[in-house]
Amino acid sequence: MLVTRLRGVRYTMQEVQQAVALLSHPAIEAALRDAEGISLALNRHTLAQALRRTADQIETAEAETQE
Repeated sequence: MLVTRLRGVRYTMQEVQQAVALLSHPAIEAALRDAEGISLALNRHTLAQALRRTADQIETAEAETQE
């Protein structure tokens, strides 16, 4: 889906690779790579929660380093 046109947007191969890298990162684990390709492991709601938790952890770590 990312490789094709979506609402008039054409993503570059680099953007697709970066999105897949983010989604398959161990902190998020929203995408799984296997011999057949890439599949999603989380639904949209669970993915949003995982991303929010990760953002919260980053904000907390940044705040602690600024103290």
